[in-house]
Amino acid sequence: AIIKLREPTTLAAANKFLGALSWYRKFIPNFATIAAPIHAITNLTKTHRHKFIWAEVQSQAFFQLKQLLITHPLFLDFPN
Repeated sequence: AIIKLREPTTLAAANKFLGALSWYRKFIPNFATIAAPIHAITNLTKTHRHKFIWAEVQSQAFFQLKQLLITHPLFLDFPN
């Protein structure tokens, strides 16, 4: 499911993505640094939502976080 995630195109979708990762943040070293570009555009007030612009820096953070979620040692296998 994580592999199939598409890049957010709205402020709500970007917030939803970060919210979905909130539990995993403790397992991802430097999560705050990696997610900072996404947080920068999700911290918009209601009156500034029209300023939501998903740029290359957010794309890089998005794909880096996705990659970290699907690779070892973070990937949580079920025991046999």
